This record gives sequence, C-alpha cells and structure tokens, in this order.
Amino acid sequence: MCVGMLSRAKGSFGAYIVLTECGYIDNQYFIKDVKIAKVDGTTIKEDTWYFLKDGEFTEANENDY
Repeated sequence: MCVGMLSRAKGSFGAYIVLTECGYIDNQYFIKDVKIAKVDGTTIKEDTWYFLKDGEFTEANENDY
C-alpha cells in the first residue's frame, strides 16, 4: 500500500496493490481516490510500477516522476 503525493507501487503475481491519488487545493493536499487491484499478470503486470491517474492504474515510467 502506498499513500501520498506521487505514490507508486508494484507487486509480485497474486499480490494486491493499493494506491491513492492526491489533489492540491488552497495549499492543502487531499486524497482524491483510492484503488486496490490484484497483480494478475495481465491487467496489472507483476514487478511493474503503477500510479493512479484520473482514478485508473497507470504504468509508471521514469518520465512520470
């Protein structure tokens, strides 16, 4: 599980990852969304970094952070 601004997570096959997407308004951070997914090797690939973007699991690459 990873909570916070620009959080990302990865897991092995069969694991669950939990991510939050945060927003920023009036000098304050807030949690916009929380999602959980099972690493099934197809929809969520194992040992691949993910973050939430617009409420969806998105593969992260080095340009995302």
